[in-house]
Amino acid sequence: MKHLRITVAAVLFAGAAWSYVGAQTPTKPVSAKQARKAADAYLEGARALDRNDLVAAEKAFARAFKLDPSKAEYAAAALTAREHRVTGLVQQSANAGLSGNLTDASRLLEQARALAPDNPIVTQHFANLDTTPRVEAVPTLPADATPQLAGPISLVLKNTPISLHLRGGAREAYVAAANQAGLHVTFGNGLSGEQTKIDLDGLTYQRCLDILGQLFHTFAVPIDEHTIVVANDTLENHDQYEHLFQETVYLAGLNNNQMTELGNVVRQVFDIKLATVQVNSGNLVVRAPEQSIKAMNAVLSDLLDGGSEVVFDLKVYALDTSRTRNVGIILPTQLSAYNLASQAQSIISANQSLINQLYAAGIFTSSTTPTQIALYLLASGVVSSSLLSNSFLAVGGGLTTTVLSAGLTPILNLGFTSSDSRALDDVMLRVRDREQSTFRAGTRYPIATSLYSDLTSSSRTSSLLSQYLGTNSSSNLLSSAIPQIQYEDLGLTFKAEPTIQKTGDIHVKMDFKIEALAGSSLNGIPVLASRQYASDVTTQDGDTIMLVSAMSEQEAYAVSGLPGLSELPGFGSTTNKQSSRSKSDLVILLTPHIVRSRRKGNAGPLVPITVSNN
Repeated sequence: MKHLRITVAAVLFAGAAWSYVGAQTPTKPVSAKQARKAADAYLEGARALDRNDLVAAEKAFARAFKLDPSKAEYAAAALTAREHRVTGLVQQSANAGLSGNLTDASRLLEQARALAPDNPIVTQHFANLDTTPRVEAVPTLPADATPQLAGPISLVLKNTPISLHLRGGAREAYVAAANQAGLHVTFGNGLSGEQTKIDLDGLTYQRCLDILGQLFHTFAVPIDEHTIVVANDTLENHDQYEHLFQETVYLAGLNNNQMTELGNVVRQVFDIKLATVQVNSGNLVVRAPEQSIKAMNAVLSDLLDGGSEVVFDLKVYALDTSRTRNVGIILPTQLSAYNLASQAQSIISANQSLINQLYAAGIFTSSTTPTQIALYLLASGVVSSSLLSNSFLAVGGGLTTTVLSAGLTPILNLGFTSSDSRALDDVMLRVRDREQSTFRAGTRYPIATSLYSDLTSSSRTSSLLSQYLGTNSSSNLLSSAIPQIQYEDLGLTFKAEPTIQKTGDIHVKMDFKIEALAGSSLNGIPVLASRQYASDVTTQDGDTIMLVSAMSEQEAYAVSGLPGLSELPGFGSTTNKQSSRSKSDLVILLTPHIVRSRRKGNAGPLVPITVSNN
């Protein structure tokens, strides 16, 4: 028997084929002539199979196996043709039963049972064909039991490795592998008849299915524990044969935009068309094959593990400094000349009744001159005169005495004023990775951007009508104008967005803005003065970022004195110097701290995804 090579698959297929070919186990090697005739018969059967002539195909394959029993693929082809005949008869019987022709349905099933009496599909259809009315008891669950959904179909396989050594098409290969695994296989329409040589040893059944699927561009789906269906790898066949599973993924801690983006990732990356994001309940409902759901769960378990979080320790210092200095002598800058007698007479005339009382009291005598009387009144504080008080030089000695007056008493200034103020805002902001945090300090200033009148009220309508008719010319449409207000944030606005890098550093995107009133307006709308700074900074955990801004700085210097005299050497003290300086600075200290880190690793789990040609 050293020239006879019969594999396990050949024995299985031969045992089924001998029942209708009547061949005996060969005792001598097959001659070259017999091998050529067997090959020709095999090709004849393949052509008949392409013409869908299953009877002729089965006879040709059986003749080929009878001529050359060492070829297991001949037996497999014969069995495949028979299985197709059985499947076709069962389908015809089902169509006849749906149309109400039970006689033809029973006849076709009898033919199928004559060909394959142990085929589970045939026996199942025989049970379904029984039209005898019967009432089956509905099983009841215990009171404390809850209904359970059926899980995925698990195939019952023989615990033997799969080995294929044949030359044939997809049907022969799948049938040979199924027979070794103890399964039954059915095929969808349009399966390619392309022939190829297959040599596989010691594989698991699932691995064998994967290789055959890639080789023939097909896929296999279990129908029950002992049966699979094989079809071309097309989108239509996947929709028709593949089992879908539904799963609900809870998207805790995600906002609406993040949930929507995650739903798009599931649809595009995993090619899951039936994925619905329920924003209100925070769920993602998916309907897809089991393999796609497993791949999705492996990735989402890493994405939904929770992102990193950063705490910003924000300190804002407002420093205001003011210095005012006033040093020097203020000298008179104006001189006036007047006649002493006339000025004294004016004072006496204005206070004649008082002077008469002083004469009666004996304070004044007939020898008291008018000038003495005026000086007495000034000294006693009864009257006042800026000319006489600030007089410093008299010219002449008689009736024409002229007096010079400065109009201002010299003033010595020694003044210095200093003020410092510091305001501190200490804020802690906790934000998630790649999210923006905002800090505002200031006021909201209302600005009227437009005015409009309420023309819908009856009073305004009557006013317009009366104005149009000329009966009330004094009506004013703007008397009930309503302003439209827009609020602007004046003060400080600080925005920061952290990004935790792979190295552990923190990349901070900052936006710093100061807005205030400029003090002017345009068409009644105030003009705003704004300063803005935006930058990207990368720092380590716990390091401090400092921003310094000079918000305002003013300086004034004034000199008052006598022209020429103040500029001469030695007369600098006759000049009064007044200076003022004010400065306002803003210091921001930002210290980021990582308080929650996601898992360490550069990549997520490795998920195998089968690439299909649909």
